[in-house]
Formats: sequence, structure tokens, C-alpha cells
Amino acid sequence: MELEESFGYLLGISARLVKHEFDQKLKEVNLTTSQWAVLKVLSEDGALTQAELAKKLHSDRATTGTVIDKLVGKELIKKEIHQFDRRAFVVTLCPETRALVASVTKQALATNHNVLRKFDEKEKELFMDFLERIVNNLSEEDENELEE
Repeated sequence: MELEESFGYLLGISARLVKHEFDQKLKEVNLTTSQWAVLKVLSEDGALTQAELAKKLHSDRATTGTVIDKLVGKELIKKEIHQFDRRAFVVTLCPETRALVASVTKQALATNHNVLRKFDEKEKELFMDFLERIVNNLSEEDENELEE
């Protein structure tokens, strides 16, 4: 098998190219893709703990904690002690951050549109289904390893 025929290789290149395109738009608002992901999840789900955010982002707590601290420093989110568990923090969007999330969401949609512009609607649907299955397959493996 040639490298260019490798699924992992093509998926990796695709991911890097999509990330690069979106990174260019995020630079304009002084965000990284990791920071954007945290803001987007919080805008959709509301207040979450660091552990809950990490799980939703398929990341570890330490990495998520670093991103949270950067966003707190930028005054885009708040981190408060959990009302029932003094060892945990609850993270929420600052009210003024909602406008930023709405604006960047438009940029994300434009990036997605550009990436998938030569796909018809059925192909887009199938492609998203395939990607979700890959994530689920690999997430199940990670969960099984943790249980062992």
C-alpha cells in the first residue's frame, strides 16, 4: 500500500488542512481551535465542570484545564467553585462572549461549507456519519482500556 492510499494518512492531511483554514479565521479574534471548542461546547451545554468539558472534547483534564485558564485570562469564561463539590470548578461563558461565539460560528460554518463545497447533500450526510462512527469506534476502545 502506498502512503497516499493510507486512510490514516489522508485523514491526517485533511484534518490539518481544515484546521489551518479555520485557524486563519480564529487568529482574527485571538483564539485557538482548542479555545474555540471550549467556547462552543459551553455555548451549547451551559455550565460544565472541567471533567465534563474534557470528556465532551475527547481531551484530558490537564489539557482542558490549560485551555480554560487561558480563556479565563482573556475574560471570555468564568470559573467558579462547584456548589456541591469544593474540589471541582464550574465553567461558564461570560455574557458578552455569546456575541463572539455567534460570530465565530458563522466563520466555522463558512469553513465547513468551503471544505465540503464539492459534496452533494447525501455525500455530506454520509461523510459526517462515517466520521462520527470512527470517533465512536475509537472512543469505545479508549473506554474499554480504562475499564481493564
